[in-house]
Amino acid sequence: MRNNLAKLEVIARKYQEEGKKILLFIGRFIPEKAVVRFISNIYSLLHKHDDLVLVLVGDGQEKIAVETLLKDKLLKNKVSLPGRFEGDELHALYLCAHGFALPSLYETFGAVVNEALIFGLKVFCSKYAGAASLIHPGNGVLFDPLNERGIQEKLSHFLGMLEEFEDLDITNRPSLMLDYQEVFIKEWRKLVYA
Repeated sequence: MRNNLAKLEVIARKYQEEGKKILLFIGRFIPEKAVVRFISNIYSLLHKHDDLVLVLVGDGQEKIAVETLLKDKLLKNKVSLPGRFEGDELHALYLCAHGFALPSLYETFGAVVNEALIFGLKVFCSKYAGAASLIHPGNGVLFDPLNERGIQEKLSHFLGMLEEFEDLDITNRPSLMLDYQEVFIKEWRKLVYA
């Protein structure tokens, strides 16, 4: 994914928003992903942060509900729905984002969190997602998507963690995936020397 950077940077420039921080979601618009609930719980924060844009990449049965909610909450200029992407187009979106959100109520182990971390994005992740096991205080924040007050408090904290960047050069954003080989060796030593 990080191999084809020149091509990804060209594509990402189309989606980059000057002076804005992009919070990215990638997935299907279905009840389990809780996109409608997430927007309902954070819309006041979206209005409060002039420099924040939520980009929802995907499609699905709840797309009309999402569009209706955006209209009702006056979020047309705060939330973007570019559609569904694959391959280089999809990977390029990680380059121009500042953070990633996964509000799922149920998720076995979504690859999107792994991809976001590989691209150096901090992740705002539902505690119900299997990929929550990849999140630690240095690379993101876990939250309960059923707790409206908690979402707002934790998202405010998360937004404070997001760094601004001047260009799309990913060499300035190292992968945030833990090195599980080191973790394994550390745990193995505990067992051997206990």
